[in-house]
Amino acid sequence: MKQIYFTLFLSFLTTFLFAQNQKLNNLLNTNYNARELPPELTDYNKIGGGIIQKDYGIHQFRKENIQLLLLEQITNDGQNNITNYILDYLEIEMNNSDDYIAYQLCRYEGWTNDLIVAKVMREDKEYFNTVFQAWQINMKTLKFEKIEVDKIDCMNEGWGI
Repeated sequence: MKQIYFTLFLSFLTTFLFAQNQKLNNLLNTNYNARELPPELTDYNKIGGGIIQKDYGIHQFRKENIQLLLLEQITNDGQNNITNYILDYLEIEMNNSDDYIAYQLCRYEGWTNDLIVAKVMREDKEYFNTVFQAWQINMKTLKFEKIEVDKIDCMNEGWGI
């Protein structure tokens, strides 16, 4: 009997996760205006974002304990009509109140690399060096790629304030 319940639970969980991923996969290769988010993002709160290289940026969203990062190509028609084209996304589970997503401020072997995104532990020091997960944006494929966490640290932009 336990085996039947377990099998049903796994089936439900797989279906639920597939539906969630499919919903986010629908975002890929779509355009949106930052003032009008796509329907797939209505359950999320916008946290922020930034430009990582000319015409490319990251938007960061949160829903419960999940952070969603969108890699986007940004275009401006010259009349301040900005369009975001979604290239890739990362879903990152935030398990602890000290978990923090750092980007634009990370270093590899002491050298700044604005293409690194890292899940780090928030600490009261100049650089976060407890890195749980890290990705680098591949500017040829325009995708997030998982990388090793050793030799990565990220600046604590609030340190000393």
